[in-house]
Amino acid sequence: MVLNNTLNEVFDFVEEVLGIVLNRGVPDDQSIRRLFQSYMGMNVTVETTGGDVTGQVTFVGADFLELQAGGEIILIPFSSIIFVSPQGGVM
Repeated sequence: MVLNNTLNEVFDFVEEVLGIVLNRGVPDDQSIRRLFQSYMGMNVTVETTGGDVTGQVTFVGADFLELQAGGEIILIPFSSIIFVSPQGGVM
């Protein structure tokens, strides 16, 4: 059941991103923000231009994603994010 839910979330994410890219070109921050809000409270791995970060999504700002990882708060600008992968489960 958990695997099925995670796969559905990944498919929904990919479908929305493809829709944005195919219909409007590069997604704007509001579109990206709505996508990332669906991961609130979830563990994710964020692939960035500076490397991968894994943590719990604790806040989605106007142009950044906030993760809690190892007791630290990490702010990741949308412009640095390449891909977000849900790890399943809520911390």
